Amino acid sequence: MAGPRETSMASGPQEVQTRLFLEQLPVVFWSVDAAERFTSSLGAGLAALGLDADEVVGLTLSEYFGTDDPEMLPLQMHRRALAGESGTYTVPWRGRVYHSYVEPLRDEHGATCGVIGIAHDVTEQEQARLDLQASEERFQELANRIEEVFWMRDPARGEALYVSAAFRTIWGRDPSVCFEDGGAYLATVHVEDRERVRESFRAQRDGRATELEYRILRPDGSVRYILDRAYPVREEDGRVVRVCGVGIDVTRHHDNELELRRLQRLEAAGQVAGQIAHDFNNLLAPLAGYPALMRKWSADPDFQRLCDELEDSALRIAEINQQLLTLGRRGDYRRDPVDIGAVLRETLGRIEVPTDIELDVNLAPELPPVLGGAAQLERAFGNLLRNAIEAMPDGGRLSLSTELRPVLDPPSGMPTGTDRGRRVRVTIADTGPGIDPEICHRIFDPFFSTKEMDRARGSGLGLSVVHGVVEDHEGMLEVEANPGTGARFHIDLPVTTRAAELATSSAS
Repeated sequence: MAGPRETSMASGPQEVQTRLFLEQLPVVFWSVDAAERFTSSLGAGLAALGLDADEVVGLTLSEYFGTDDPEMLPLQMHRRALAGESGTYTVPWRGRVYHSYVEPLRDEHGATCGVIGIAHDVTEQEQARLDLQASEERFQELANRIEEVFWMRDPARGEALYVSAAFRTIWGRDPSVCFEDGGAYLATVHVEDRERVRESFRAQRDGRATELEYRILRPDGSVRYILDRAYPVREEDGRVVRVCGVGIDVTRHHDNELELRRLQRLEAAGQVAGQIAHDFNNLLAPLAGYPALMRKWSADPDFQRLCDELEDSALRIAEINQQLLTLGRRGDYRRDPVDIGAVLRETLGRIEVPTDIELDVNLAPELPPVLGGAAQLERAFGNLLRNAIEAMPDGGRLSLSTELRPVLDPPSGMPTGTDRGRRVRVTIADTGPGIDPEICHRIFDPFFSTKEMDRARGSGLGLSVVHGVVEDHEGMLEVEANPGTGARFHIDLPVTTRAAELATSSAS
C-alpha cells in the first residue's frame, strides 16, 4: 500500500514532464479517490495556501477542511462529482477566494473512481467585483437621495443607459419610459419644445455639451420646466462613448421670475391707474349726471332708450374707474377687524345671479375676524363671483364657502396682530370651462382677459385687483383650474388678534 504522500500518477518520462508542467501553472490541481482521500495536489497556486506539492495526499476532504458538514460547499460538490455530476463553485478559503471546477474521474470501464479538480485564485477579481458593487450601491443611494435626475445615454444608438429615481417624482412617470423608443420620451416633452430637444440629441451625438430649458407635460396635465445639462464622455482616442447629464426641475424658479415680473407690471400699472383714475373721476361726474337731466327734454321712447344706454355706460365706466382706484391705492386704507361672513353676505346681496346658475353657499359660523379693509375685500370677492358667473353663460353651479384652517408651517414675517397658526379660507368655485394651463400664470396680469371686450365685461382688471387685495392683506391666493373641470379660487387670510385686544381694552 502507498504511503501518505503516494500519488496515483505513474512515473514514466511523459508523466514526469506533465507533472513539471502542471506544477508551474498558477492554479491548483488535485485528485481524490472514491473514499474522498487526496491522491495528488499540484500547481503554483498551492504557495498561496502555504502548501507544497502533494502535501495533502492521504488526507480526506473532511480532514483537510476540518469538517464533515454535508452542507459545506466543497464537500457537497465533490460528493456530487462522485455521483457522476460535474460542477463549478466559488468559495473563500484561507483568506483567498477560489473559483473551482470538479469532474468525475472514471476508470477504463467508465465507472466513477474519484474526482479531479482545478481551482483558480480569483481573490483580486472578487474584490474588484465587490468594490464595484459597493461603488454602484453608493452611487445609487446618492442618485436616489437627490432631487435632480441623473441620466446616461448612448448617443450612437440613441438609447438611455441609466435614469435615476427622481424621474418618477418630476415627470410623474415611471423611468422605464426612457428606455422605450425615442418617441415615447419625446411624447412627455411639450410639443413646442420637441424639436429643440431633438436638436440637443444631435449635438450630443456630435460630442458637444448642451444646456437646454424645456417644458414637460405630466400625466395630470400640469407643466414643469426642466433645465437639462449634458456632457460627453470620451475614450482616449476622442470617441464619444456615452453622454451623462442632469435634469433639474426649475419650475419654481421659473414661476418666481414670472411672479416677480408680474408684480413689477402690477406695481407699474397701479401707479399709472391711480393717477389716471383721479383725473378720470372728475370727468366722470358730469357724464353720470347728464342722462337724468336729458330725460326731461323728450318723452320719445328712442330718446329715453338712449338715456338708458348713457346711464349704463356711465355706471360701467364708474366701475372700471373704481377698479383702477383700488389698484392705485394698494395698501393705502384703514385696517380693522373684519367679519368675513358679513362681507360675503353683503357682496352676494349686490350681485345678480342668473336663474340658470345654482348657488351653493356654505359659510362657517362664528369665524374669527381678519385684519383689513372691508371695502377692498368686498371688491375682491365681488370680482371673483362675477368672474365665475361670466364663465358659465349656459348655466352651472356657483359655490361659495368659508372655513377656519390651521397653518402647519406658518411663514416668517407675519404682520403684528395676526394669529400665525390660523387662517380663514374663502373658496369660490364654478363649473365653467376651466383655464388653459398655458395662460394660467397670466390671469392676474393687469388688463389681461380671455373674454370678449364689450360693454358688460372684459376690462382685464378684476383678477389683478383680487391679487393686489389679497397680497395687501398678507394672504395667499391659490387657483385650481384645468380645462373642462371649472375653476376654484382659494383665498387664505390670516386671523387677527386685535379684536380680542380691543375687547379686553374696552372691558378695562
